[in-house]
Amino acid sequence: MNPEKKCAPDSPIKIYDASGDLSKRWFVYYFNLEGKRIKVYGGINRGKTKAERREIAEALLEEIHLYAEYKLIRHLRLYLESKRKTLRHRTYNSYSSRFNRFKSWYRGQTMNGLQAQAFLDYQVEVRGLGPTSVNMLRTFMSTAYIWMIKRGHEKENPFAGTEKLKANPEPARYFQPHQIKILQNVISKESPELWLFCQFLYYTFIRPAELRRLRIGDIVFSSQQIYIPSSKSKNKKSQHVAIPRAFWGVVQENFAHLPSHLYIFGKGGEPGEQQIGINYMGNIHRPILRRLGFSSDYKLYSWKHTGCVMAVRAGCSMKDLQIQLRHHSLDQVDQYIRQLNADDLGGFADRFPGI
Repeated sequence: MNPEKKCAPDSPIKIYDASGDLSKRWFVYYFNLEGKRIKVYGGINRGKTKAERREIAEALLEEIHLYAEYKLIRHLRLYLESKRKTLRHRTYNSYSSRFNRFKSWYRGQTMNGLQAQAFLDYQVEVRGLGPTSVNMLRTFMSTAYIWMIKRGHEKENPFAGTEKLKANPEPARYFQPHQIKILQNVISKESPELWLFCQFLYYTFIRPAELRRLRIGDIVFSSQQIYIPSSKSKNKKSQHVAIPRAFWGVVQENFAHLPSHLYIFGKGGEPGEQQIGINYMGNIHRPILRRLGFSSDYKLYSWKHTGCVMAVRAGCSMKDLQIQLRHHSLDQVDQYIRQLNADDLGGFADRFPGI
């Protein structure tokens, strides 16, 4: 029997255990491409107890399940599994989601450039995916094909010539000074730990996901800095950022007396042994924004953008911003500031002569 040819990829594969009756024959079954039920015994009934039969049946079920998938899907799954140990949990979940998008679309057709483009177009036209998400999906598939080609599973990369969509993602809007005062008044009273989290984003430009991973030992009290190891940084580089004087006293008061192994923001928002949940702070912050009338353009990430805008308007140099933002070039800083519409034109407006 060749399960790969006979078993429909979407067919459920189940165990028939005769309600535990050992006097009857147990088997694993599925439906082929024509809808006919196929039984596979595979030595199940050599088991003398229910537990032994169940163990043999489950192993057979797993074997058939693997061979029931199309070859391309099996090879993509191997690629996905090869990345499990090197990716952060959240990133791996994103990869899994992209894999599942392709798996749900694919029906065994030969993949070429036209089919690859059809898959991407389907995500836009039918699934309503935005340009940035489609481009990330395109990159995932192309990288997976490169991996498969190197291992002899595939010969060509059909995604190499597909269209990359123009994406102009709008960054989260920054808060204006009067909005900061409103939010400070509400958040500091309702959730002091959230307000402390917001201040970290505002003053240090550390990303929320990075801040979740930092421990008190990463605060360098001797030099008024925070060390961000490569294992915790988005750009995979070990770097330091400054803690501005305006925030330094708050940091000392809250963390100088605590053990270095604790997370800065542990479970429940307080310093602790366990890392804070991915969406914990966002789930507190978002309802407050909406209750106060802020649109969905404002997010937790807005505090990082707000800090950068205020630094620009306070006259901080581009080089200082580059170091604090951990950007690789001044051009990248300039592009970031322009995206925020935060070009420092205040001096120009004040000094421009009248006629």
